[in-house]
Amino acid sequence: VLIQNMNRKILQADGVIIATPEHNHTIPAGLKSVLEWLSFKIHPLENKPVMIVGCSYYDQGTSRAQLHLRQILDAPGVNAIVMPGNEFLLGKAKEAFDENGNLIAEGTRQFLESTLQKFVEFIDVISKLEGAKPKDLPEDLHAKGTIETTIEGVDMAADDW
Repeated sequence: VLIQNMNRKILQADGVIIATPEHNHTIPAGLKSVLEWLSFKIHPLENKPVMIVGCSYYDQGTSRAQLHLRQILDAPGVNAIVMPGNEFLLGKAKEAFDENGNLIAEGTRQFLESTLQKFVEFIDVISKLEGAKPKDLPEDLHAKGTIETTIEGVDMAADDW
């Protein structure tokens, strides 16, 4: 049900922002699992504008995790359109926020606002290139539709697959 809900929400969205921490120089296993579920029989991120953001406790922010995530989002079966450049990498996250959860550094706040504005513009450009898409797509709760990665005549649930 969770994946079906995420699928529906992503399909209805004009763009998606994915936030990631960095663990052992990559994205967390939970995020990787969700992306795999969203790229097997359903493909809601295909041709969807995506922005990557992240923060970590250390100086480099999430640079390596974001690079890995960008590679995953570009892979066959996912095919997201990731916004180039303008990564938001927040390092030293423990010291970056006040007691109300607001960013302390004005420069960081301005950069985030600028990056978000560029993402809105990126979405506009991509939507013009891709053309209008229907907002109310029929739900395929059992993912029985034929897709590019489906091999006709092969039972993907078979033990020998």
